[in-house]
Amino acid sequence: MKSRNPDINFLKKVSSLILLTFMVFPITASGAVLYIDPDAGVVSPDQMFSVDIRVDEQGECLNVFDVKLHYPADMVEATSVSRGRSILSLWTVEPFIDNNKGEIKFTGGVPGGYCGRIPGDPELTNVLATIVFQPLGHQGFSGNVEIVFDERSSVLLSDGLGTFAETQFINASYETGEEATVNADEWLEVIREDGRPPVSFDVILMQDESVFEGKYYIVFSTTDKGSGLSHYEVKEEDIDREGFIRGSREEALFERAQSPYLLKDQTLNSRITVRAVDNVGNHRVAFLTPDEDLRISDDWPFFATISKIVSQHPISFAFTMMFIAFLIFSLFYLRQILIRNPKRSFIEGNINHDPGS
Repeated sequence: MKSRNPDINFLKKVSSLILLTFMVFPITASGAVLYIDPDAGVVSPDQMFSVDIRVDEQGECLNVFDVKLHYPADMVEATSVSRGRSILSLWTVEPFIDNNKGEIKFTGGVPGGYCGRIPGDPELTNVLATIVFQPLGHQGFSGNVEIVFDERSSVLLSDGLGTFAETQFINASYETGEEATVNADEWLEVIREDGRPPVSFDVILMQDESVFEGKYYIVFSTTDKGSGLSHYEVKEEDIDREGFIRGSREEALFERAQSPYLLKDQTLNSRITVRAVDNVGNHRVAFLTPDEDLRISDDWPFFATISKIVSQHPISFAFTMMFIAFLIFSLFYLRQILIRNPKRSFIEGNINHDPGS
């Protein structure tokens, strides 16, 4: 039966329209724009060029950026990812370049969130990273150089809930020609003037059952406000024999690494050196010598390990030893019963089968 009240009918229609609107256009989180600067121009086959990966926060506060880019690997190769002007201070995935696939990826965050340009800043401070490309310059270098965001790139709001922001992408397309309008002059100028090493940092020893199967590892992180951080190097050398690998006659050398880094010497008898190197070659070194009470003796590794377990987990160790003692006592008692029972059965059998009865 239809309602005769026109006001009620009108409200029903409005409610239905609102419901239909939310069904067709669902509510989404506020957006952000990832873009490449510049997004157009001309690149020369014999001249390097650099581009900035930037973010437009659209009036929101953002704190995590997961970025993946694609570029034509048959036309250009990426030579470096500079973080010198980046707003990101925590890097959960270090910049990684794959020139075979034509891919670059990195993940970083801003503690407290990035909420846009701070009043008074002399320039737009929204750079996530600067990427330097080298054209391959082979014959037939023509067409457009397309640098595009992977659709799976994402941005999280700084709301404490890990909410994904609706993200838009502005890609770049460069023509090829002899007169370049996109170049690396600004980045090269920074390189020439950079005489400062990366910022001081600490190396932290960690152990977690959910990471590296509970083995010891180290974490480290720093930034470089000049040419940008290039890579990290790690060296483990015997505490008692400086310059050599623990338990070996081989020389201890630096090798490229990234954080977190699984220690090769799980006895913790090695001094750990981490070297952060920027794109010019300036470097900063940090050291870590594990505490003596954490080290495991090479002479008596079994007893040293037991001693370490006792000191770190005394209650668990006590219960484990009580259980082992109970198990040994139970097995001993069961053995005595099994030894005695056959004799008892034999005597009882003789009594029951006495031929004189």
